[in-house]
Amino acid sequence: GDVCVNYDIAALESAGPSTAAREATAPSLRAARPEGSRAPVQATRERASRSVQARSVERRSVEVARAEEFPMEMTAPTLQEPAPRVELVNKELRFVRVFYGTNRVRESGCTDNTSRWDDPPGCRPGEFYGVDAADTQGASAGEFGLDVGTLTVTFPADHRKTKIERPMSIFGYDLRGEDPSRDVVISELRSYSNDYQRWLDDVKGSGRRQAFIYVHGFANSFPVAARRAAQVAYDLDFDVEPDFQGLTMMFSWPSRGSASPTAYTSDYDASDQAVEAFNRFLDLVTSEYAGLERVHVIAHSMGNRLVANALSARAVRPSDSNDRILDELVLAAPDIPATTFKTRFLRTLPSFAERVTLYVSDTVRYRWLGWDAELYGQINPQVT
Repeated sequence: GDVCVNYDIAALESAGPSTAAREATAPSLRAARPEGSRAPVQATRERASRSVQARSVERRSVEVARAEEFPMEMTAPTLQEPAPRVELVNKELRFVRVFYGTNRVRESGCTDNTSRWDDPPGCRPGEFYGVDAADTQGASAGEFGLDVGTLTVTFPADHRKTKIERPMSIFGYDLRGEDPSRDVVISELRSYSNDYQRWLDDVKGSGRRQAFIYVHGFANSFPVAARRAAQVAYDLDFDVEPDFQGLTMMFSWPSRGSASPTAYTSDYDASDQAVEAFNRFLDLVTSEYAGLERVHVIAHSMGNRLVANALSARAVRPSDSNDRILDELVLAAPDIPATTFKTRFLRTLPSFAERVTLYVSDTVRYRWLGWDAELYGQINPQVT
């Protein structure tokens, strides 16, 4: 009986029971223990203590040896918090962030790369870029005059789908100033100039894997095109629906922003001159540095002419032959004669996109002051 009691006490103490447990059990154990058994018990306690100490020293020696032999193995892994999701479209705060590229000239007074809607007149976001093409020469010039950046467009609380609420204007003059509570407003513009890598870092840092590029048409200024690109994303819930996540992008070429016959001719030439800049923009967006897996293009009006010419120019690049860099290509009311479309673009464009959607009318005519120009002509009835 004494041996069993002595063994149990030593085991309990070597296992490290709580002080409260030892104090609770000790009186009953001492009462049951014969007077002559205390010496063996003390000896057992000492042996158990020395055994625990020896095992502890041995364990520490092994840990030190392993740390010296495998120093990285003893380093605890660093757990990083996931990066917060970058807001691109927010229907509660009513804004859309747009990534843009343009070959328009920056106005001379806009020396700061950031512009806000409430800045002093002269260099607000709507005044940042002009109607002429950017200089392609000089140290500060981008490749083919390409300038990249981001902008934020806000929407009023009573915004209606398909509408772009703006101040009433007469002959191009607004009757009141912009009001974010009533109007669709470019609240902020941030130019990266020709720092393409920093812009791509922000594109990839957004965490999105697809994007659509809006290419505006005839008679569109930079701010008009920016508001339209944002409105498309906002009304379609782009980046809001779980299965429709992506970046809103825009390419703006130097349209005069006027609907006159002379402006149409000027825009026609400007769209041709923007081909290399647009292709450079497309190179950036489809590069591995952007981190995008699917890229769509929505072209409207004369923007179709720019996109079609740019993709045709890519066809002569050996590395781009039959390379479908686009997922969806939408051609909306293209300003391209039917014969030109069928002979030059009908076979070329599908080689660069998984799907091509064409929105046309059987006859499209513009008439200004007696000037009659058939822009698309008769369409093959098989095209829908």
